[in-house]
Amino acid sequence: MKVLVTGTNGYVGCTLGSYLMDRGVEVIGFDTGFYRDGWLFFSGRQSDMIKTSGSNVAPAEVEICLSTFPEIMQAFVLGVPHPTHEQDVVALVVPWSSETGEPGKLDTVDITARLRQQLSSFKVPTQMFVVPEDQVPWLPSQKPDRRALTRLAEELAKNGT
Repeated sequence: MKVLVTGTNGYVGCTLGSYLMDRGVEVIGFDTGFYRDGWLFFSGRQSDMIKTSGSNVAPAEVEICLSTFPEIMQAFVLGVPHPTHEQDVVALVVPWSSETGEPGKLDTVDITARLRQQLSSFKVPTQMFVVPEDQVPWLPSQKPDRRALTRLAEELAKNGT
C-alpha cells in the first residue's frame, strides 16, 4: 500500500493497486503506511526507508518503539552504507538528563535486547550510539536535520564510538 497526498485541497488517499491512478488522480508524493481497524497509519516516507539485506526498514517504526522506553528522550534511526548488505540500521539515542543536568546513562545492550522482543530481527539497529541533546542538529523548521544525523551516524559507525 502507498499513501499519497494530491490536489489543491491536500486530499489524502491510499492506493490499492492502481485504483486512484485509473481515476486520473495526480500523484504528488508517496509515503508508506498501512490500514488497520479503520485507521490509516503512516510509517514514514518511502525515501527514508532503510534497505538492509533485501528487506526494508521504516525508521519511524523503530523510532516509535525506542521512544516508548522511559530512559530515552529522543531516537533517530538511520541507514548507513554497508559493503555487503546495502545499509546497516543505526540508532542515535538521546537520554533524559539527570537531575544535575548531566546526560543520563543508557545501557544500549539492554535496549537492544528489549527491541528484539518487539521488532523483527532485521529492524533492530546493529549499532546504537548515545548522543547528547545539544549535539542533535535541527533545521530552521524545528525538525531534526536527517542528512546531518546520517553523516553523524556514519562517522560514529566508522569510528566505532
